[in-house]
Amino acid sequence: MPGFQSNFDQLKKSNVIPDVDENMLPKAVYDAIENLTDAEIAVLVNLSQKTGSHIYLNQNHQVICGF
Repeated sequence: MPGFQSNFDQLKKSNVIPDVDENMLPKAVYDAIENLTDAEIAVLVNLSQKTGSHIYLNQNHQVICGF
């Protein structure tokens, strides 16, 4: 498993999480990103590319999927 930084960079570069600052992530979200497999990242990237959706954190640091 590549780990957090590699997964975060890949998601950021592919515009899945365009506006997410890694320093603002709650521990649970950090852990989820850290544990993503290549296949799971591919699904998120594919969804983002096909639908234009992305993931961001709201003002309460809750994870939201935007379209």
